Amino acid sequence: MRPRLNLNSARLLVETGTPEGCRSAISRSYYAAYGEATVLVETAGRVVPPTGKSHALVRDLLKATREPRLRYAGLMLNDLYTQRLRADYRANDPFPENAVNVRNAIRMAATIVRIADKVREDARWPEIAEDLRTIVV
Repeated sequence: MRPRLNLNSARLLVETGTPEGCRSAISRSYYAAYGEATVLVETAGRVVPPTGKSHALVRDLLKATREPRLRYAGLMLNDLYTQRLRADYRANDPFPENAVNVRNAIRMAATIVRIADKVREDARWPEIAEDLRTIVV
């Protein structure tokens, strides 16, 4: 499955207007962005372990790169991760049940997906990939 397809689910879920739909939409948005960011990092030649630690690794790599678009994507991914935690683990938190917040999360995730695509298409991709491979986090 292509991780970006989670955005389709997120868009459908927010339209339910239910608290659980909104919370699930935030989670799907995060996984769309995280999954595409992981694909980018792995395409660069970096090994991403199949553990919970991979989430921080991917965010940290993006934030540490010299490529400004990826640093921005890393910051947004950090925000989405925090929103996902609120949606999945903070049942009394109203933030993830607000459709405006959810639509913003979906937009952020879509932006991260677009950035990943643009960076891979960039003529400087080999240099960017080398940077991602050699960053120590």
